[in-house]
Amino acid sequence: MSKRLASIKGELGAVKRVMGLAPDTCPWNAFADPEVGEVLRGYDFSEPGQLAFYAGDDPSWRLVEGIQHYHRAVRIARADVDKVRKANDPSKKPPRPPRPRGMVSKGVQRG
Repeated sequence: MSKRLASIKGELGAVKRVMGLAPDTCPWNAFADPEVGEVLRGYDFSEPGQLAFYAGDDPSWRLVEGIQHYHRAVRIARADVDKVRKANDPSKKPPRPPRPRGMVSKGVQRG
């Protein structure tokens, strides 16, 4: 298997693990959708009371639902990144147990 294919399979596996399902198309294709673009632009204004500056006093329910969905996905993804970083942090791993003491015969390999 090529490195590129292995990388793609790894990324799709991560998306499935974090989001619960694997996409059936290229995830990057979603960025070409105009509604997705609207949600991403609106997300920058999603702090309480800020969306009206972007979408007016009565934003569409699609925009609001899209921002909520994207916000949940971002929170889940960030939590997963934190979890992976903690799992791979060498300072957090338990120390190796001490080697056994006692008689050791010369020339005997322990394995």
